[in-house]
Amino acid sequence: MPLRHSNMRFGERRSCAQAAEELEKLPLQLCAFLGRHRTATTTTTVPAVTSPLDSHVLWGLGSQSTKLFLQQCGLAPSGLLSKTMEELAIEAIDRLLQAQLNESSTDADDAELLSALEKLRDLIFKLRLAHKHSDSYVVAINPQGDATRLCLWLMSPGVLFEVFASQAHCVLLASGTLAPLGALQAELMASDTLASRALREGPLEARHIVHPWQLFAAVLPCADRCNAPIVSTYGNWQSEGFVQALGASVLRLVSYIPGGVLCFLPSYQSLDLALLFWRRSGLWQDLAKVKVLVTEPRQASEMPEAARQFMAGVGGGPGALCFAVYRGKMSEGLDFADDLCRAVICIGVPYPQMNDPVVVAKRRWNDACCRGNGGGHGRLSGDQWYELQAHRAVNQALGRLLRHSGDYGALILLDARWARRGQKSRNLRAKLSGWIQRHLVDWPCSASGLSGNVFGRLKKHFEDAARRPLPALPPPPLPAVPMPLRCEATSGTSGTPPPKRRFVDTLTGANFGGCHPEGSMKPALTFIRMESTWSPALPLASSQSNSEIQG
Repeated sequence: MPLRHSNMRFGERRSCAQAAEELEKLPLQLCAFLGRHRTATTTTTVPAVTSPLDSHVLWGLGSQSTKLFLQQCGLAPSGLLSKTMEELAIEAIDRLLQAQLNESSTDADDAELLSALEKLRDLIFKLRLAHKHSDSYVVAINPQGDATRLCLWLMSPGVLFEVFASQAHCVLLASGTLAPLGALQAELMASDTLASRALREGPLEARHIVHPWQLFAAVLPCADRCNAPIVSTYGNWQSEGFVQALGASVLRLVSYIPGGVLCFLPSYQSLDLALLFWRRSGLWQDLAKVKVLVTEPRQASEMPEAARQFMAGVGGGPGALCFAVYRGKMSEGLDFADDLCRAVICIGVPYPQMNDPVVVAKRRWNDACCRGNGGGHGRLSGDQWYELQAHRAVNQALGRLLRHSGDYGALILLDARWARRGQKSRNLRAKLSGWIQRHLVDWPCSASGLSGNVFGRLKKHFEDAARRPLPALPPPPLPAVPMPLRCEATSGTSGTPPPKRRFVDTLTGANFGGCHPEGSMKPALTFIRMESTWSPALPLASSQSNSEIQG
Protein backbone atom coordinates (compact mmCIF):
# COMPACT_ATOMS: atom_id res chain seq x y z
CA MET A 1 0.00 0.00 0.00
CA PRO A 2 1.17 3.59 -0.45
CA LEU A 3 3.54 4.97 2.18
CA ARG A 4 1.84 7.80 3.99
CA HIS A 5 1.55 8.97 7.55
CA SER A 6 -2.10 8.55 8.48
CA ASN A 7 -2.08 11.51 10.87
CA MET A 8 -0.48 13.99 8.47
CA ARG A 9 -3.04 16.72 8.02
CA PHE A 10 -2.44 20.41 7.56
CA GLY A 11 -5.21 22.50 9.09
CA GLU A 12 -5.39 26.20 9.53
CA ARG A 13 -4.87 25.91 13.28
CA ARG A 14 -1.71 23.78 13.12
CA SER A 15 1.55 25.58 13.94
CA CYS A 16 4.70 25.33 11.83
CA ALA A 17 6.43 23.39 14.60
CA GLN A 18 3.62 20.83 14.67
CA ALA A 19 3.73 20.49 10.89
CA ALA A 20 7.50 19.96 11.01
CA GLU A 21 7.05 17.35 13.73
CA GLU A 22 4.61 15.45 11.53
CA LEU A 23 7.03 15.55 8.60
CA GLU A 24 9.80 14.19 10.80
CA LYS A 25 7.66 11.11 11.51
CA LEU A 26 7.81 10.04 7.87
CA PRO A 27 11.24 8.34 8.15
CA LEU A 28 9.99 6.42 11.19
CA GLN A 29 7.10 5.02 9.19
CA LEU A 30 9.48 4.06 6.39
CA CYS A 31 11.67 2.18 8.88
CA ALA A 32 8.62 0.38 10.26
CA PHE A 33 7.60 -0.56 6.73
CA LEU A 34 11.08 -1.92 6.01
CA GLY A 35 10.99 -3.94 9.20
CA ARG A 36 7.73 -5.61 8.14
CA HIS A 37 8.60 -6.20 4.50
CA ARG A 38 12.40 -6.62 4.38
CA THR A 39 12.37 -10.40 4.82
CA ALA A 40 9.60 -11.04 2.30
CA THR A 41 11.18 -8.67 -0.22
CA THR A 42 14.75 -9.90 -0.14
CA THR A 43 15.21 -13.42 1.14
CA THR A 44 13.62 -15.16 -1.84
CA THR A 45 15.50 -13.21 -4.51
CA VAL A 46 18.87 -12.17 -3.10
CA PRO A 47 21.62 -14.77 -2.60
CA ALA A 48 23.68 -14.84 0.57
CA VAL A 49 26.20 -12.00 0.67
CA THR A 50 29.67 -12.69 1.99
CA SER A 51 32.08 -10.33 3.72
CA PRO A 52 32.52 -7.35 3.60
CA LEU A 53 28.79 -6.84 3.02
CA ASP A 54 27.58 -9.16 5.78
CA SER A 55 25.53 -6.39 7.36
CA HIS A 56 23.98 -5.28 4.07
CA VAL A 57 21.24 -6.76 1.96
CA LEU A 58 22.25 -5.60 -1.50
CA TRP A 59 20.61 -5.78 -4.90
CA GLY A 60 20.16 -3.76 -8.06
CA LEU A 61 17.38 -1.23 -8.27
CA GLY A 62 16.27 -2.69 -11.58
CA SER A 63 15.53 -6.12 -10.10
CA GLN A 64 11.96 -7.38 -9.85
CA SER A 65 12.08 -7.54 -6.05
CA THR A 66 13.07 -3.88 -5.86
CA LYS A 67 10.32 -2.80 -8.24
CA LEU A 68 7.83 -4.60 -5.99
CA PHE A 69 9.34 -2.91 -2.95
CA LEU A 70 9.04 0.55 -4.51
CA GLN A 71 5.48 -0.14 -5.58
CA GLN A 72 4.55 -1.16 -2.03
CA CYS A 73 6.09 2.08 -0.77
CA GLY A 74 3.74 4.06 -2.95
CA LEU A 75 6.36 4.61 -5.63
CA ALA A 76 4.29 3.32 -8.50
CA PRO A 77 6.05 2.38 -11.77
CA SER A 78 4.13 5.07 -13.65
CA GLY A 79 5.56 8.48 -12.78
CA LEU A 80 7.35 7.14 -9.69
CA LEU A 81 5.25 9.01 -7.14
CA SER A 82 1.70 7.92 -6.47
CA LYS A 83 -0.90 10.62 -6.00
CA THR A 84 -0.80 10.17 -2.25
CA MET A 85 2.90 11.00 -2.09
CA GLU A 86 2.53 13.91 -4.48
CA GLU A 87 -0.38 15.25 -2.46
CA LEU A 88 1.75 15.06 0.66
CA ALA A 89 4.45 17.20 -0.92
CA ILE A 90 1.89 19.72 -2.19
CA GLU A 91 0.24 19.95 1.22
CA ALA A 92 3.60 20.57 2.86
CA ILE A 93 4.46 23.35 0.44
CA ASP A 94 1.02 24.89 0.86
CA ARG A 95 1.54 24.88 4.60
CA LEU A 96 4.81 26.72 4.11
CA LEU A 97 3.04 29.42 2.11
CA GLN A 98 0.41 29.75 4.82
CA ALA A 99 3.14 30.10 7.41
CA GLN A 100 4.58 33.04 5.52
CA LEU A 101 1.26 34.87 5.94
CA ASN A 102 0.69 33.83 9.53
CA GLU A 103 1.85 36.59 11.83
CA SER A 104 1.91 34.24 14.81
CA SER A 105 4.63 32.02 13.30
CA THR A 106 8.18 32.73 14.37
CA ASP A 107 11.44 32.53 12.44
CA ALA A 108 12.33 29.40 14.41
CA ASP A 109 9.08 27.75 13.40
CA ASP A 110 9.67 28.60 9.75
CA ALA A 111 13.24 27.28 9.94
CA GLU A 112 12.01 23.94 11.29
CA LEU A 113 9.46 23.57 8.54
CA LEU A 114 11.92 24.66 5.86
CA SER A 115 14.42 22.06 7.05
CA ALA A 116 11.83 19.30 6.88
CA LEU A 117 10.70 20.44 3.43
CA GLU A 118 14.30 20.47 2.18
CA LYS A 119 14.69 16.84 3.22
CA LEU A 120 11.43 15.90 1.57
CA ARG A 121 12.32 17.71 -1.65
CA ASP A 122 15.75 16.07 -1.81
CA LEU A 123 14.18 12.67 -1.22
CA ILE A 124 11.68 13.16 -4.04
CA PHE A 125 14.42 14.37 -6.42
CA LYS A 126 16.65 11.38 -5.70
CA LEU A 127 13.81 8.88 -5.97
CA ARG A 128 12.76 10.33 -9.32
CA LEU A 129 16.29 9.85 -10.65
CA ALA A 130 16.46 6.36 -9.19
CA HIS A 131 13.24 5.36 -10.90
CA LYS A 132 14.21 6.87 -14.25
CA HIS A 133 17.70 5.30 -14.21
CA SER A 134 17.03 2.14 -12.23
CA ASP A 135 19.89 0.22 -13.86
CA SER A 136 22.38 2.79 -12.53
CA TYR A 137 21.46 2.38 -8.87
CA VAL A 138 22.07 -0.22 -6.19
CA VAL A 139 19.90 -0.63 -3.11
CA ALA A 140 21.32 -1.61 0.27
CA ILE A 141 19.38 -2.34 3.44
CA ASN A 142 21.47 -2.30 6.60
CA PRO A 143 19.74 -3.43 9.81
CA GLN A 144 21.03 -1.39 12.76
CA GLY A 145 19.49 -2.82 15.91
CA ASP A 146 15.81 -2.00 16.00
CA ALA A 147 16.20 0.43 13.11
CA THR A 148 16.80 -0.21 9.43
CA ARG A 149 18.86 1.95 7.11
CA LEU A 150 17.88 2.17 3.45
CA CYS A 151 20.58 3.31 1.01
CA LEU A 152 20.24 4.16 -2.68
CA TRP A 153 23.73 4.26 -4.19
CA LEU A 154 24.25 5.86 -7.59
CA MET A 155 26.79 3.83 -9.56
CA SER A 156 27.07 6.06 -12.64
CA PRO A 157 27.90 9.79 -12.34
CA GLY A 158 26.60 10.24 -15.88
CA VAL A 159 23.07 10.21 -14.46
CA LEU A 160 23.62 13.47 -12.58
CA PHE A 161 25.70 14.90 -15.43
CA GLU A 162 22.76 14.39 -17.78
CA VAL A 163 20.46 16.43 -15.49
CA PHE A 164 22.16 19.72 -16.39
CA ALA A 165 23.94 18.79 -19.64
CA SER A 166 20.65 17.99 -21.38
CA GLN A 167 19.39 21.51 -20.67
CA ALA A 168 22.54 23.35 -21.78
CA HIS A 169 23.41 24.68 -25.21
CA CYS A 170 27.08 23.80 -24.70
CA VAL A 171 29.01 22.16 -21.87
CA LEU A 172 32.72 22.81 -21.41
CA LEU A 173 34.64 20.73 -18.85
CA ALA A 174 37.90 22.49 -18.03
CA SER A 175 40.37 21.60 -15.30
CA GLY A 176 44.01 20.89 -14.65
CA THR A 177 43.29 17.68 -12.77
CA LEU A 178 40.69 15.77 -14.83
CA ALA A 179 43.23 13.22 -16.06
CA PRO A 180 42.95 10.57 -17.29
CA LEU A 181 40.26 11.96 -19.57
CA GLY A 182 39.40 8.66 -21.24
CA ALA A 183 38.41 7.18 -17.90
CA LEU A 184 36.32 10.23 -17.08
CA GLN A 185 34.40 9.90 -20.34
CA ALA A 186 33.80 6.22 -19.60
CA GLU A 187 32.34 7.13 -16.21
CA LEU A 188 29.90 9.55 -17.86
CA MET A 189 28.63 7.00 -20.39
CA ALA A 190 25.12 7.10 -18.90
CA SER A 191 24.70 10.63 -20.27
CA ASP A 192 22.95 10.62 -23.65
CA THR A 193 24.15 14.19 -24.16
CA LEU A 194 27.77 13.12 -23.89
CA ALA A 195 27.26 10.18 -26.23
CA SER A 196 25.51 12.23 -28.92
CA ARG A 197 27.18 15.65 -28.73
CA ALA A 198 30.81 15.11 -27.74
CA LEU A 199 33.13 16.69 -30.28
CA ARG A 200 34.79 14.17 -32.56
CA GLU A 201 38.13 15.94 -32.22
CA GLY A 202 38.43 14.62 -28.68
CA PRO A 203 39.95 16.40 -25.69
CA LEU A 204 42.13 19.46 -26.02
CA GLU A 205 45.20 19.45 -23.79
CA ALA A 206 47.09 22.69 -23.23
CA ARG A 207 50.51 23.15 -21.72
CA HIS A 208 50.92 24.85 -18.37
CA ILE A 209 51.36 28.62 -18.37
CA VAL A 210 54.39 28.51 -16.06
CA HIS A 211 57.97 28.22 -17.31
CA PRO A 212 60.02 25.09 -16.55
CA TRP A 213 62.14 26.96 -14.00
CA GLN A 214 59.04 27.62 -11.89
CA LEU A 215 58.40 23.94 -11.08
CA PHE A 216 60.53 21.28 -9.46
CA ALA A 217 58.82 17.87 -9.66
CA ALA A 218 60.42 14.66 -8.44
CA VAL A 219 59.64 11.04 -7.58
CA LEU A 220 61.54 9.92 -4.49
CA PRO A 221 61.41 6.10 -4.45
CA CYS A 222 63.23 5.65 -1.14
CA ALA A 223 63.48 7.43 2.19
CA ASP A 224 66.33 9.57 3.47
CA ARG A 225 69.19 7.41 4.80
CA CYS A 226 67.32 4.23 3.84
CA ASN A 227 67.85 2.57 0.47
CA ALA A 228 64.80 0.29 0.77
CA PRO A 229 61.98 1.37 -1.57
CA ILE A 230 59.04 3.23 -0.06
CA VAL A 231 55.73 1.44 -0.61
CA SER A 232 52.98 2.96 1.49
CA THR A 233 50.78 -0.10 2.05
CA TYR A 234 48.47 -0.75 4.97
CA GLY A 235 50.91 -3.27 6.45
CA ASN A 236 53.86 -0.86 6.26
CA TRP A 237 51.89 1.83 8.07
CA GLN A 238 51.78 -0.49 11.09
CA SER A 239 55.60 -0.49 11.18
CA GLU A 240 57.06 2.24 13.35
CA GLY A 241 60.37 2.03 11.49
CA PHE A 242 58.67 2.70 8.15
CA VAL A 243 56.73 5.69 9.51
CA GLN A 244 59.89 7.06 11.15
CA ALA A 245 61.75 6.89 7.83
CA LEU A 246 58.93 8.81 6.15
CA GLY A 247 59.01 11.47 8.86
CA ALA A 248 62.78 11.86 8.59
CA SER A 249 62.45 12.38 4.83
CA VAL A 250 59.73 15.00 5.29
CA LEU A 251 61.85 16.78 7.91
CA ARG A 252 64.84 17.06 5.61
CA LEU A 253 62.73 18.13 2.63
CA VAL A 254 60.90 20.95 4.42
CA SER A 255 64.23 22.26 5.73
CA TYR A 256 64.96 23.44 2.18
CA ILE A 257 61.47 24.72 1.33
CA PRO A 258 60.33 28.25 2.24
CA GLY A 259 56.78 29.29 3.07
CA GLY A 260 53.94 26.81 3.35
CA VAL A 261 54.05 23.08 2.64
CA LEU A 262 51.13 20.68 2.25
CA CYS A 263 51.90 17.03 3.02
CA PHE A 264 49.15 14.58 2.02
CA LEU A 265 48.70 11.17 3.62
CA PRO A 266 46.37 8.35 2.48
CA SER A 267 43.84 8.53 5.34
CA TYR A 268 43.05 9.91 8.78
CA GLN A 269 44.13 6.57 10.21
CA SER A 270 47.60 6.87 8.67
CA LEU A 271 47.78 10.48 9.88
CA ASP A 272 46.97 9.39 13.44
CA LEU A 273 49.64 6.66 13.31
CA ALA A 274 52.24 9.10 12.00
CA LEU A 275 51.53 11.62 14.75
CA LEU A 276 51.67 8.87 17.38
CA PHE A 277 55.05 7.52 16.25
CA TRP A 278 56.61 10.93 15.59
CA ARG A 279 55.61 12.37 18.94
CA ARG A 280 56.88 9.28 20.71
CA SER A 281 60.29 9.51 19.03
CA GLY A 282 60.71 13.30 19.27
CA LEU A 283 60.56 13.77 15.49
CA TRP A 284 57.43 15.91 15.88
CA GLN A 285 59.40 18.34 18.04
CA ASP A 286 62.15 18.45 15.41
CA LEU A 287 59.58 19.33 12.75
CA ALA A 288 58.18 22.07 14.98
CA LYS A 289 61.62 23.73 15.05
CA VAL A 290 61.50 24.11 11.27
CA LYS A 291 57.83 24.90 10.56
CA VAL A 292 54.63 25.78 12.35
CA LEU A 293 52.76 22.45 12.40
CA VAL A 294 49.07 22.11 11.53
CA THR A 295 46.98 18.97 11.06
CA GLU A 296 43.78 18.78 9.07
CA PRO A 297 40.85 18.41 11.47
CA ARG A 298 38.16 15.80 11.03
CA GLN A 299 35.38 18.23 11.86
CA ALA A 300 34.48 20.91 9.31
CA SER A 301 33.74 23.35 12.15
CA GLU A 302 37.43 23.27 13.13
CA MET A 303 38.73 24.12 9.66
CA PRO A 304 38.68 27.94 10.03
CA GLU A 305 40.97 27.75 13.05
CA ALA A 306 43.34 25.32 11.32
CA ALA A 307 43.49 27.60 8.26
CA ARG A 308 44.16 30.61 10.49
CA GLN A 309 47.07 28.85 12.20
CA PHE A 310 48.53 27.81 8.85
CA MET A 311 48.30 31.31 7.37
CA ALA A 312 49.77 32.85 10.52
CA GLY A 313 52.71 30.45 10.36
CA VAL A 314 53.39 31.35 6.73
CA GLY A 315 53.03 35.08 7.22
CA GLY A 316 54.89 35.59 10.46
CA GLY A 317 57.61 33.00 10.72
CA PRO A 318 59.65 30.26 9.05
CA GLY A 319 56.60 28.89 7.30
CA ALA A 320 54.01 26.24 8.05
CA LEU A 321 53.62 22.52 7.40
CA CYS A 322 50.11 21.10 7.17
CA PHE A 323 49.56 17.35 7.33
CA ALA A 324 46.37 16.63 5.40
CA VAL A 325 44.60 13.66 3.82
CA TYR A 326 43.73 13.00 0.19
CA ARG A 327 40.11 13.85 -0.68
CA GLY A 328 39.98 15.90 2.52
CA LYS A 329 39.19 19.49 3.33
CA MET A 330 42.66 20.81 2.42
CA SER A 331 42.68 19.14 -0.99
CA GLU A 332 39.98 21.33 -2.55
CA GLY A 333 38.18 24.63 -2.15
CA LEU A 334 41.15 26.60 -0.77
CA ASP A 335 43.48 28.78 -2.84
CA PHE A 336 47.07 28.18 -1.66
CA ALA A 337 48.77 30.79 -3.82
CA ASP A 338 52.36 32.04 -3.56
CA ASP A 339 53.96 31.52 -0.12
CA LEU A 340 50.87 29.75 1.21
CA CYS A 341 52.01 26.68 -0.73
CA ARG A 342 55.55 26.40 -2.06
CA ALA A 343 55.51 22.61 -2.09
CA VAL A 344 53.16 19.63 -2.09
CA ILE A 345 54.46 16.34 -0.72
CA CYS A 346 52.36 13.29 -1.62
CA ILE A 347 52.96 10.18 0.48
CA GLY A 348 51.64 6.88 -0.82
CA VAL A 349 48.87 6.03 -3.28
CA PRO A 350 45.43 6.71 -1.75
CA TYR A 351 43.32 3.74 -2.82
CA PRO A 352 39.82 3.69 -1.30
CA GLN A 353 39.11 1.23 1.49
CA MET A 354 38.70 -2.09 -0.28
CA ASN A 355 36.10 -3.40 2.20
CA ASP A 356 33.89 -0.33 2.14
CA PRO A 357 30.38 -1.50 1.12
CA VAL A 358 30.00 1.28 -1.46
CA VAL A 359 33.39 0.45 -3.01
CA VAL A 360 32.55 -3.27 -3.16
CA ALA A 361 29.16 -2.53 -4.75
CA LYS A 362 30.68 -0.15 -7.31
CA ARG A 363 33.36 -2.63 -8.37
CA ARG A 364 30.79 -5.40 -8.78
CA TRP A 365 28.47 -3.10 -10.72
CA ASN A 366 31.24 -2.02 -13.12
CA ASP A 367 32.29 -5.63 -13.69
CA ALA A 368 28.67 -6.59 -14.42
CA CYS A 369 28.37 -3.74 -16.94
CA CYS A 370 31.55 -4.89 -18.69
CA ARG A 371 30.28 -8.46 -18.95
CA GLY A 372 26.98 -7.25 -20.36
CA ASN A 373 28.68 -4.97 -22.87
CA GLY A 374 30.53 -7.56 -24.91
CA GLY A 375 33.83 -7.34 -23.08
CA GLY A 376 33.40 -3.85 -21.67
CA HIS A 377 34.35 -1.75 -24.70
CA GLY A 378 34.28 1.89 -23.60
CA ARG A 379 33.59 1.03 -19.95
CA LEU A 380 35.75 0.69 -16.86
CA SER A 381 36.08 -2.61 -15.05
CA GLY A 382 35.85 -2.67 -11.27
CA ASP A 383 39.64 -2.81 -10.91
CA GLN A 384 40.15 0.05 -13.38
CA TRP A 385 37.66 2.21 -11.51
CA TYR A 386 39.38 1.38 -8.21
CA GLU A 387 42.77 2.46 -9.58
CA LEU A 388 41.26 5.63 -11.01
CA GLN A 389 40.10 6.84 -7.60
CA ALA A 390 43.67 6.93 -6.33
CA HIS A 391 44.98 8.77 -9.39
CA ARG A 392 42.25 11.40 -9.19
CA ALA A 393 42.97 12.05 -5.52
CA VAL A 394 46.68 12.59 -6.19
CA ASN A 395 46.00 14.85 -9.19
CA GLN A 396 43.66 16.89 -7.01
CA ALA A 397 46.28 17.25 -4.28
CA LEU A 398 49.03 18.25 -6.73
CA GLY A 399 46.72 20.93 -8.10
CA ARG A 400 47.10 22.91 -4.86
CA LEU A 401 50.39 24.21 -6.28
CA LEU A 402 50.95 26.85 -8.99
CA ARG A 403 47.81 28.94 -8.76
CA HIS A 404 48.80 31.64 -11.28
CA SER A 405 51.42 32.45 -13.91
CA GLY A 406 53.84 34.02 -11.43
CA ASP A 407 53.73 31.20 -8.89
CA TYR A 408 56.48 28.64 -8.33
CA GLY A 409 57.08 25.60 -6.15
CA ALA A 410 57.88 21.90 -5.87
CA LEU A 411 55.91 18.66 -6.23
CA ILE A 412 57.28 15.61 -4.40
CA LEU A 413 55.89 12.08 -4.86
CA LEU A 414 57.20 9.93 -2.00
CA ASP A 415 56.52 6.36 -3.12
CA ALA A 416 58.42 3.90 -5.34
CA ARG A 417 55.30 3.01 -7.33
CA TRP A 418 55.41 6.38 -9.12
CA ALA A 419 58.87 5.68 -10.57
CA ARG A 420 59.43 4.65 -14.20
CA ARG A 421 61.61 1.71 -13.26
CA GLY A 422 63.23 0.01 -10.32
CA GLN A 423 62.12 -2.24 -7.51
CA LYS A 424 58.39 -1.90 -6.71
CA SER A 425 57.89 0.44 -9.68
CA ARG A 426 54.44 0.44 -11.29
CA ASN A 427 54.92 3.56 -13.43
CA LEU A 428 51.75 5.12 -12.03
CA ARG A 429 52.98 8.49 -13.26
CA ALA A 430 51.32 7.73 -16.60
CA LYS A 431 47.98 8.47 -14.90
CA LEU A 432 48.99 11.95 -13.78
CA SER A 433 48.06 15.14 -15.63
CA GLY A 434 50.20 15.75 -18.69
CA TRP A 435 51.61 19.03 -17.41
CA ILE A 436 53.03 17.22 -14.36
CA GLN A 437 54.46 14.31 -16.36
CA ARG A 438 56.50 16.69 -18.53
CA HIS A 439 58.37 18.00 -15.48
CA LEU A 440 58.54 14.85 -13.34
CA VAL A 441 62.01 13.39 -12.71
CA ASP A 442 62.89 10.10 -10.99
CA TRP A 443 65.53 10.74 -8.36
CA PRO A 444 67.82 7.74 -7.86
CA CYS A 445 68.64 6.15 -4.53
CA SER A 446 72.19 5.80 -3.29
CA ALA A 447 73.57 3.10 -1.00
CA SER A 448 72.67 5.26 1.99
CA GLY A 449 69.22 6.29 0.78
CA LEU A 450 68.26 9.38 -1.20
CA SER A 451 71.03 11.03 -3.14
CA GLY A 452 72.14 14.22 -1.43
CA ASN A 453 71.92 15.98 -4.78
CA VAL A 454 68.12 16.07 -4.56
CA PHE A 455 68.24 18.34 -1.51
CA GLY A 456 70.83 20.61 -3.07
CA ARG A 457 68.78 20.79 -6.26
CA LEU A 458 65.66 21.60 -4.26
CA LYS A 459 67.41 24.39 -2.37
CA LYS A 460 68.82 25.88 -5.58
CA HIS A 461 65.38 25.75 -7.25
CA PHE A 462 63.84 28.04 -4.63
CA GLU A 463 66.85 30.36 -4.50
CA ASP A 464 66.79 30.84 -8.28
CA ALA A 465 63.00 31.24 -8.44
CA ALA A 466 63.01 33.89 -5.70
CA ARG A 467 65.64 35.94 -7.57
CA ARG A 468 63.89 35.89 -10.94
CA PRO A 469 61.50 38.72 -11.81
CA LEU A 470 57.84 37.77 -11.91
CA PRO A 471 56.46 37.07 -15.41
CA ALA A 472 54.46 39.86 -16.99
CA LEU A 473 50.74 39.67 -16.36
CA PRO A 474 48.74 38.40 -19.35
CA PRO A 475 46.35 40.72 -21.18
CA PRO A 476 42.70 40.70 -20.09
CA PRO A 477 41.09 37.38 -21.06
CA LEU A 478 38.56 37.00 -23.81
CA PRO A 479 34.91 36.49 -22.85
CA ALA A 480 34.15 32.95 -21.70
CA VAL A 481 31.71 32.55 -24.62
CA PRO A 482 32.53 34.34 -27.91
CA MET A 483 29.86 36.89 -28.78
CA PRO A 484 28.44 37.02 -32.33
CA LEU A 485 30.15 39.87 -34.16
CA ARG A 486 29.50 41.66 -37.42
CA CYS A 487 32.53 41.87 -39.64
CA GLU A 488 33.48 42.66 -43.19
CA ALA A 489 33.95 39.78 -45.55
CA THR A 490 37.52 38.52 -45.57
CA SER A 491 37.27 36.29 -48.60
CA GLY A 492 35.02 35.44 -51.50
CA THR A 493 32.37 37.72 -52.95
CA SER A 494 32.01 41.13 -51.38
CA GLY A 495 29.45 41.10 -48.61
CA THR A 496 29.60 37.31 -48.14
CA PRO A 497 30.51 36.43 -44.57
CA PRO A 498 33.27 33.90 -43.93
CA PRO A 499 32.32 30.32 -43.01
CA LYS A 500 31.04 29.71 -39.53
CA ARG A 501 33.58 28.47 -37.02
CA ARG A 502 32.97 26.53 -33.86
CA PHE A 503 34.37 27.55 -30.50
CA VAL A 504 36.83 24.66 -30.52
CA ASP A 505 38.22 25.98 -33.82
CA THR A 506 38.93 29.35 -32.21
CA LEU A 507 40.89 27.58 -29.47
CA THR A 508 43.17 25.79 -31.92
CA GLY A 509 43.30 28.46 -34.60
CA ALA A 510 46.25 30.70 -35.26
CA ASN A 511 44.47 33.89 -34.32
CA PHE A 512 42.18 34.22 -31.32
CA GLY A 513 41.32 37.76 -32.31
CA GLY A 514 39.65 36.94 -35.62
CA CYS A 515 36.05 38.02 -36.13
CA HIS A 516 33.20 35.55 -36.27
CA PRO A 517 29.95 35.81 -38.21
CA GLU A 518 26.59 36.11 -36.59
CA GLY A 519 24.72 32.93 -35.84
CA SER A 520 24.49 30.51 -33.00
CA MET A 521 27.17 27.92 -32.44
CA LYS A 522 26.37 24.26 -32.91
CA PRO A 523 25.51 22.70 -29.55
CA ALA A 524 28.52 20.70 -28.48
CA LEU A 525 30.23 19.13 -25.52
CA THR A 526 33.98 18.98 -25.20
CA PHE A 527 36.63 18.18 -22.63
CA ILE A 528 39.50 20.58 -22.21
CA ARG A 529 42.21 19.67 -19.77
CA MET A 530 43.37 23.01 -18.45
CA GLU A 531 46.82 23.09 -16.97
CA SER A 532 46.24 25.19 -13.88
CA THR A 533 45.10 28.72 -14.76
CA TRP A 534 45.58 28.66 -18.54
CA SER A 535 43.80 31.50 -20.30
CA PRO A 536 42.87 31.57 -23.99
CA ALA A 537 44.17 35.14 -24.08
CA LEU A 538 47.74 33.88 -23.73
CA PRO A 539 49.68 33.49 -27.00
CA LEU A 540 49.38 29.70 -26.85
CA ALA A 541 48.00 28.82 -30.26
CA SER A 542 50.02 31.49 -32.05
CA SER A 543 53.34 30.21 -30.69
CA GLN A 544 52.71 26.45 -30.87
CA SER A 545 51.38 24.16 -33.53
CA ASN A 546 48.03 22.51 -33.14
CA SER A 547 49.68 19.14 -32.62
CA GLU A 548 51.39 20.46 -29.51
CA ILE A 549 48.24 21.50 -27.73
CA GLN A 550 45.78 18.83 -28.76
CA GLY A 551 45.53 15.84 -26.40
